[in-house]
Amino acid sequence: MQSLLVRLLALSMRELPGTVLRIRLAQILDNASAAYNLLYRTSDVQQSPTWAVTTLFIPMTCSKSTPMVTYLIPYNSADIDDSQSYSIYTTFDISLSYQLGRGPRWRAVLVFRGGHAALDAVRAVLSADLGPNLVFSGTVLGGLAPNLTSTADSIISTSWAGLMAAGLVGVASQYPDAYDFLISKLKPGMSSSYFLAVENYDIVETFAAFAGQNMYDYFLDGRSVFSERSALSGALTANGYMGLHRVPQMPVFAHKPIHDQFSPVKDTDELVRNFCGKGASILYQRNSVGGHIAEITNGHQRALSWLGIVLEEGYTPMGGCFVQNITVDIDNSAN
Repeated sequence: MQSLLVRLLALSMRELPGTVLRIRLAQILDNASAAYNLLYRTSDVQQSPTWAVTTLFIPMTCSKSTPMVTYLIPYNSADIDDSQSYSIYTTFDISLSYQLGRGPRWRAVLVFRGGHAALDAVRAVLSADLGPNLVFSGTVLGGLAPNLTSTADSIISTSWAGLMAAGLVGVASQYPDAYDFLISKLKPGMSSSYFLAVENYDIVETFAAFAGQNMYDYFLDGRSVFSERSALSGALTANGYMGLHRVPQMPVFAHKPIHDQFSPVKDTDELVRNFCGKGASILYQRNSVGGHIAEITNGHQRALSWLGIVLEEGYTPMGGCFVQNITVDIDNSAN
């Protein structure tokens, strides 16, 4: 395995982002006529060459004008082996690309690297001439968590507390100096036996191991682990805060529960204002019902309907931003 990884990284060094390095047939799902795994060149958080994998499903009826959706499943685990599954099915006559893995050493909360991998996956599909000839028609952003610090504050002592450990370790693992700093700030006896055990937990195990805990208690200086100027704070700034890099150039549909207990709605409000002030075209819906998980159900049909208009009927950008406060209560749970 080690020699294979060395060969892949050596091959990546010679190629441009989005170049297909390997391609193979994948398992065909119910609504697909063909499926492919594409190994492609992308970039890591240091802007160095690396690789990732995307899976492309071709619908039963497909032509060069058939639209394609790329679907990004959240990574919430610090375990390098807890990658995405093959459990993606589609009932729409579109090509679907989703990332099976975002490359070696990928872990939770790597926003910058994840962005590279997502865009380069589309480049890979196009360069392989397997998907339709397309442009970016739009993007859906649901349940965003734009600010790592306020998210950590929100989930402390809740059933989701373990996400803080996964996020910190996930980011620090990409920066040797940041990782060393993180370990140095853990209280004696808290490192390998407890906090760093998250490196070997999937998301269910992460929730179970840290449920209800005040994660700041693991650190010598508590919450200042986020704010102290260090290699870790630099890594967190690069990966844990949205809106610092680029502005969406395609139309955006964003949806968020006002009572999101995972990430305060004010963070997404601020992100949208930031993007809109720089010329983005965004329809932003704030749902008065339900929490973070409930919005998956509540936002599902709205997202699909918007994508249907964008991909099938054509969509004229609004030329600005519209914020709507709505009530969709298919699932009214607080979770």
